[in-house]
Amino acid sequence: MKFFVLLGGLNAFLSVALGAFGAHGLKNKISADMLEVWHTSVQYHMFHSLSLILLAILIHLFPQVTTLRISGWIMVSLPSGAGKPGLLKEASVAPIRGKTIRIARALLATAGSEGSDRK
Repeated sequence: MKFFVLLGGLNAFLSVALGAFGAHGLKNKISADMLEVWHTSVQYHMFHSLSLILLAILIHLFPQVTTLRISGWIMVSLPSGAGKPGLLKEASVAPIRGKTIRIARALLATAGSEGSDRK
């Protein structure tokens, strides 16, 4: 659980730092369209960070639900796309990564059916 909190916190920090870099450092260096891509990427990065922190809380509350841990390890095993919007699209990794994240989040969403009784 501590691992997911640590990674979620580090990812949130990186999300804010990358967002500030894009807003201030890239403002006059890239096109408005690419700046929007950067913004979306950083926003997804923050959603991913919050998912990891929520996951840690849920694992603490429901330690018997193994689907939560599986979801967490799937999310952690994926490389982050924030800060590399063009690279991931060029490498054709984005569709696979997106589907895998959706699977991990679906596992997180359905973990409640595995058992909600606290022990």
